[in-house]
Amino acid sequence: LGRDLEKDDEPLRLQGGYDHNFEVFCQPCAILSDPGSGRQMAIITDCPGIQVYTANFTDEDGKDGIHYGKNSAVALETQFYPDAVNHPEWPQPFVKAGEKYHSQTLYRFSR
Repeated sequence: LGRDLEKDDEPLRLQGGYDHNFEVFCQPCAILSDPGSGRQMAIITDCPGIQVYTANFTDEDGKDGIHYGKNSAVALETQFYPDAVNHPEWPQPFVKAGEKYHSQTLYRFSR
């Protein structure tokens, strides 16, 4: 993510970073890693999409006065495709009255 945040790419420029939905076609569908510490987080889901958001408009002070600026964090949100309701051929996010909905997302951490 960090490698491409400043890339000369119109969608990245317009959003100030990532705010994109990606199709899930493999498991794990996303892996975040920190080469310095060796920490890694893998995401496994039964959802058809994952939204990647890189705190594009963050400018806040947090606990102990630590400042969190633009692109200082990342959110990975498993979900349906954002425009699914307008594309009946895509997986649909509808649950009828009386039906139950269940989805599972696993976050696996390793070091």
